[in-house]
Amino acid sequence: MRRVNTIVAGMLLGMGLPISLVCIWNLIQQSDSLTDSARSINIATLIFYGILPVAIGSWLTLNNHRQSQKLERDRLQRVFFNLLRQGDGNINILRFSMEANISGAEAKIYLDERAREFNAAFNVSEAGRVFYYFDGDFNTPTLKSIAGEETYDVVLEYVPPRTRQDVVRVIQQLTGLDEKPAKRVIKGSRASPILIAENVAKPTADQFRRQLEAVGASVLIVLR
Repeated sequence: MRRVNTIVAGMLLGMGLPISLVCIWNLIQQSDSLTDSARSINIATLIFYGILPVAIGSWLTLNNHRQSQKLERDRLQRVFFNLLRQGDGNINILRFSMEANISGAEAKIYLDERAREFNAAFNVSEAGRVFYYFDGDFNTPTLKSIAGEETYDVVLEYVPPRTRQDVVRVIQQLTGLDEKPAKRVIKGSRASPILIAENVAKPTADQFRRQLEAVGASVLIVLR
C-alpha cells in the first residue's frame, strides 16, 4: 500500500508542480494581455490541476514518511529487546549497530535515549568493553512477547455486494464497532484496500481472515 501511495504521490506532484508554475507565470507575466475568460481558465486550472494535486501528493508523501518512521521505530525496538534478552540486560553500541544495521552514531543516540528512559547503568567487561546495563527480568513472558512475537496487519481487500451486510456484521463482532462505523469500513474498501486490524498476533489475524472469508470477503494478512 505504501508503494502505491508513493507512486500516486509522485504522479500528482509531477503533474501539479509544472502546471502550477505555468499558470502562475501566465497570471503574473501576462496579466495585462490576458482576457477575463483566459484569466479565469488559468485560475481554475491552477486550483484543480495544480494546487490540489500538489496538496494531495504532499499529504501522501508526508503520510508515507510517518509510516516509514513508525516501522523503523518498531524494528529498532524489536532488535533492542532481543539483544537485552540475549545479554541478560547488557548491550553495547557495536552489537546493536551490527544487529540493527545502523551506524555507530545512530546506535549510540538510540541507546542513550533508552538509557535515560529506563535509568540504565554501565558495566565494564573483563576485556574492557563498556555495556549499557538495563536492570530487569528478561525472561518474563511480556518481554519475550515484545521482543520475539511476530505481529500482523489485517487488510480488507474486497467485499462482494451480495454479502456486504454479512461482512458488516462480522466486522462488528470482531472489532466492536457500531453498525455505522462498520459500514464506513466497507464503503472505504470499495475504493482501495483498508486496514481493519493493526499489530495483532497470528491467531487473531487468522480469526479475522477465517470469519471474513466465510462471508465472501477477500482479506490479506501482512507481517509487520
